[in-house]
Amino acid sequence: MAGMLTENAIVALNNGDVDLRPILQVMDVRQIGNPQSTQKRYRLVLSDGVHLQQAMLATQLNEKVKKAVKGSMVQLLEYICNTVQNRKIIIILDMEIVASREEIVGDPKPLGAGQEHQATGTGSNLLQQQEKSIGASAA
Repeated sequence: MAGMLTENAIVALNNGDVDLRPILQVMDVRQIGNPQSTQKRYRLVLSDGVHLQQAMLATQLNEKVKKAVKGSMVQLLEYICNTVQNRKIIIILDMEIVASREEIVGDPKPLGAGQEHQATGTGSNLLQQQEKSIGASAA
């Protein structure tokens, strides 16, 4: 199942890539806020196998949280990445569960400050690298 995860997706999301449809692994799901509140909110921790990222589930997706258990693979279909209290958080607006209860892939670590632009491979970083190499070879 490791091959299902989108390589360097967390870095790409933190760099603002909203066109990527990454497959990520759920590392944790927790209800946040007041449990007696009529509007429940859920926080997820997502992994691309290398990095971890906190995410908030839009309330219209609360039903999906029953299947988004630790180890599940989810594909983000619509999302935004916002900065909240100096931390990046993915707001998930639409997603699909693609696999349930898989073994944890890799040994993911939180993305450190300044690492957003350092990884290579997927998403906007790959495009930026290709543009740089094209520019260098044209010079």
